Amino acid sequence: MYNITPGSLHVTQGEHFAIEVQGNVYGFLRPFSKRILKRVWVVNPAQRKQDAMKNAIAAALLERANDAGENEASLVFPPRVALLLRATFFYHRPASHFITGRTRHVRNLRPGSTDIDMINPPDLDNMVKFIMDRPLEGVVYGNDRTIVKIVIEKLWDDRDECTGRTDIMVDLRHRV
Repeated sequence: MYNITPGSLHVTQGEHFAIEVQGNVYGFLRPFSKRILKRVWVVNPAQRKQDAMKNAIAAALLERANDAGENEASLVFPPRVALLLRATFFYHRPASHFITGRTRHVRNLRPGSTDIDMINPPDLDNMVKFIMDRPLEGVVYGNDRTIVKIVIEKLWDDRDECTGRTDIMVDLRHRV
């Protein structure tokens, strides 16, 4: 479901984290309760997708740690630092953006389709909740309350087959 673009992981321990994740991020769906007989469960409909992204990021960090001769990956940032999160969501383009009868590739885009803004769902606030709550928490930083500034953007993909990707960058803002 989610793959890390080879060579896109850049980490400076305690200062910088950047990664490119292939695949579209879906908006965070609000949890709901489900009642069966007398029991009530809280269901997070986005949990599987969030866990898939978290596992992909954790695997990339573990592979980096193994390459450095360490047995396990640790958090990139210590617990008491203020962080800046930048996320750019590139969504797969619809068929209407491509010339009819041609393969889905950036070189086959219709004239004028590169100027179209991405105003379709999902909402930006739900997308940032999706990546902050599970995929990054406990892998890159300890708790999302340490994020003090967020810069997010939603665009149409403009690379190769235009299939979608997410660029995530977390930087040290300053000490709390």
